Amino acid sequence: MIKSIKKSNLKYYSWNPNILYADIETVFINNIHQPIGLGYSNITGTKSNIHLLPYDCVDIKNEFLKIVTQFIEESKNSTVYFHNLSSFDGFLLLKCLYNILPVKKIHFIEKNNIIYQITFNDTIIKDSFLLFPESLYKLSVQTNKYYTKMNFDYSTIKAIWATKPIILRMVLKNDVMCLHESFTTLNTLLITFFGINVHKKLSLSSLSFELYRERFYKTSLINKNSRKKDLFFRKSYFGGVPHLYGTFLQNGYHYDINNLYPAVMCFDMPLTPIKTTEDKLINLINNFGFLEVKIVTPKLIFTPCLPKKDDIKGTINPTGTWKGMYFSEELKIALSLGYKISVIKTYGYKRGKIFSNYIKFFYKIRKLYSKKNLLNKISKLLLNSLYGRFGMHVTKSTKKIIDAKKLFHIKKRYKIDYYKPLNKNAVIFSYTDKNNTTMETFSNNIPDTAVQIAMSITSYARIFLYKYQTLPNNFCYYSDTDSVFLQKRVPRYLTGIDLGKLRTVHKIKHAYFISLKSYIYLSNTNSFHLKFKGLTKTEQQNLSPSFFYSFFVEKPFSEKTHVILRSEFFFKEFSSLNLLKRNILIKLKISFDKRVKSYENKKWTATRPIDVPLYKSSKKHTSF
Repeated sequence: MIKSIKKSNLKYYSWNPNILYADIETVFINNIHQPIGLGYSNITGTKSNIHLLPYDCVDIKNEFLKIVTQFIEESKNSTVYFHNLSSFDGFLLLKCLYNILPVKKIHFIEKNNIIYQITFNDTIIKDSFLLFPESLYKLSVQTNKYYTKMNFDYSTIKAIWATKPIILRMVLKNDVMCLHESFTTLNTLLITFFGINVHKKLSLSSLSFELYRERFYKTSLINKNSRKKDLFFRKSYFGGVPHLYGTFLQNGYHYDINNLYPAVMCFDMPLTPIKTTEDKLINLINNFGFLEVKIVTPKLIFTPCLPKKDDIKGTINPTGTWKGMYFSEELKIALSLGYKISVIKTYGYKRGKIFSNYIKFFYKIRKLYSKKNLLNKISKLLLNSLYGRFGMHVTKSTKKIIDAKKLFHIKKRYKIDYYKPLNKNAVIFSYTDKNNTTMETFSNNIPDTAVQIAMSITSYARIFLYKYQTLPNNFCYYSDTDSVFLQKRVPRYLTGIDLGKLRTVHKIKHAYFISLKSYIYLSNTNSFHLKFKGLTKTEQQNLSPSFFYSFFVEKPFSEKTHVILRSEFFFKEFSSLNLLKRNILIKLKISFDKRVKSYENKKWTATRPIDVPLYKSSKKHTSF
């Protein structure tokens, strides 16, 4: 069982001199990020330095290692925060540390190529972004009184480094002080209003999980799974599924659902298991939990409701016949729509509302304070971070760096996915603990996760959204995880600021839904809004007027190809701890070719209630 915990001991406060804030400055050299500066400071200024290599430095690697060596000495017995350590600074730091310290003195926590923590010599290095997931610029605007993120064009960093290095030193120092002030302000608020010890946790999801267990979870009710059962259940863990029903909308409405996931977390959750049965005559209506079933959809259904994972298309809502495991409440919706459901096996659970107090508490704070208030922002983050913690993977591949001499012995204990020399003394390898795949019983070593909780929440969210996809006499053209595009205005009682109510995003003049996650529309205020999967926000903004305007003024619609060169795209290579630069060529083309529906099936294909033009998007990714 997942247990409640006692209230945290608030050992660390904002003024602790053993907490440092730091940043690394880099430039591209031979398409690899190379560190040229390191800045750090504590709250009292007793440990503070801004180091920048000279532009004419011949040996960048060894000169920067000297800076890191001094940093290691000055940061002893400290906790150091970098903003975006997990995806950027951590790679550069680890590579330096393994060239300075013995391998056995360095430890790090990594999941899915994200570095959560690095420890050495009683020093702990953590990522402030994982605790406060906003850019440093947004944080400084919302929290800071004295320091704000400088408007600096990083594409000119080499030229500035060569001609005006003092500006680069100012930028580096300002970034450190911005982080210092933002983190201190947010930490003080968390301590004062919620009694949260932010320094105990690595991420916001783990922080919200601890807060929930301290204050809102008094009785141990949630069941932990064995590794075997976790893997079995996880095969049927579906997230939000986008749907495309019509491709051209005129005079419609775009709605968002207020805090969809927090809203459905107030419903009944599966708690302790009751029984597992293979009784095929079981009454689905009276069952609560998860069921293995055989599904047969109605032959004529335009809006299928049950998801299924397809090897090519991803998660879709198909028509036809298949087998799968689903949450009982979602199956009840399918049953009411005419689905034929044959039960193979059931996994019953006791039910109960275990998140209502947590959700209502933080949503009340959000309603009390304006969006500009930090308490509103913190409450929003805590509301949206809790549910994901229950879906955390139990068995996963992990990366580790060891002394090269020990690799032979490690092979006996772990299942090695790959290994590669990092330097002459260290080997980096990816592994899976052999015991992870064989443990079939409950154990205290299993993390506090419960995938059935996350499964039921995402299922409830799909059920909640489905009623807006199928409103009578109000055709839904497109829906995403928590939003819908409708032909008509919804009744007033469905809108508002309460949990689960609809919020009007825009009234729409014209909208084209090109493919899943790709659409453009013109609002009634004559502003363009574009979403294109795979493109950055800046690229989307640049595309809107020049590429898509013809769709609203030309008849017949023109078919055009637009090319985007993403020259500053970088990717992580964990096997070498490098951050590499890559140029990407993206080709976008919209044509009149008939598009495959997101719910198409070879046996049956749903029919369309109205005749609208069909479009298709094709994207090519070519690396230079």
